[in-house]
Amino acid sequence: MKAGTETETNARRSAFGRVVETAFELVYPRSCWICDERIVGAEASGGGRDGVSSGFRVPLAALVCDECRRAASVPARTFCRRCGRVALRETARGDDALCRFCLRKTGASEFAFDEVRPMHFYRGTTRALVLRLKRTPDPTLAEIAARLYFESRRRVLTAFRPDAVVPVPMNWRRRFLRSVNSPDFLASALARELGVPCWTKTVRRIRATPPQSAVDWEARRENVAGAFALSEGKADGPLERLKGKRILLVDDAFTSGATANEIALELKDRGGVEAVCVATLARAGLGKGRRL
Repeated sequence: MKAGTETETNARRSAFGRVVETAFELVYPRSCWICDERIVGAEASGGGRDGVSSGFRVPLAALVCDECRRAASVPARTFCRRCGRVALRETARGDDALCRFCLRKTGASEFAFDEVRPMHFYRGTTRALVLRLKRTPDPTLAEIAARLYFESRRRVLTAFRPDAVVPVPMNWRRRFLRSVNSPDFLASALARELGVPCWTKTVRRIRATPPQSAVDWEARRENVAGAFALSEGKADGPLERLKGKRILLVDDAFTSGATANEIALELKDRGGVEAVCVATLARAGLGKGRRL
C-alpha cells in the first residue's frame, strides 16, 4: 500500500513539474545565449535567461543551441600545442600536434609558456561568443563559455594538471570604461569546473599599453614588455605559493601570443612556476603570411 502511495505522489509531482515547466516556457522562452535563437526541446526547465542562477545546474543544452555548441569547438589537435598555429595532420598524436615551425625547432621554444589550447578560430560562433563576453556584465555568459571550453578541452586540461587558474589582467582604465572584465569572469568559472583555486590578483598590469590590435604585428612584444608584475603578499596570498605550481593562464582570445608570453615569463622567472598552459576561447591572427 505504501509503495502505491509513493508512486501516486511521484506521478502528481511529475505532472505538476510539467505544468510549471510549460508555464515557465510561456513566460521565459529558452533562447541560446550566443545566437539568441529559440532552443527547441531543451533538456531541462530553467534554461531561460532568468533560470541560470537557480538552485540546480542547468544543462548546456538548455542554454546553448546544438548548432552553436557544435560550431564553437574544433579538435584540440587542430592547433599546434606549442604556439597555436594550425598544426600538421601528420604530427597529430591524440590531442597533441605541432606546426611546421615548431616541428623544425630543436632548441628552446619562442614562447615562455608550455602549451596553448584554443577552442576554435576567431570566427563565426566563437567570435560572436568572445565579442558578447566583452560587453556582457552578466557572469552567467562567462560560466557558459567556461563550460563549453571545459567540455571540449577536458582531456588536455586533465593531462596538464593545473594547480590554479590565473586570468590575464586588464588595465584598470580599460576595465572601468568597458565595465566588464571577461578574462576574470572566464577564469573564475573555469576554475570552478576544474575544482582548483582562481588567483585573480596574482598578476597585475602595472603599465597602461595601447590595445594590441592597434599595434603593428612586429611591435606587439615590445608593447607589453614590462607591463605586468606579480602581486606580493596581497589578495591571493604570498608570492611563494606559486613556486613549483602548474598554472592555467586564461584569456578570451589569443593573437600574437605576446601578452601571454610576457606573463608566463613573469610567472616563471619571479614566481618559480613549473609550467604554464594558456587556455583561450579563440585563436586569432592567423592571416596569410603572418608569423608570431
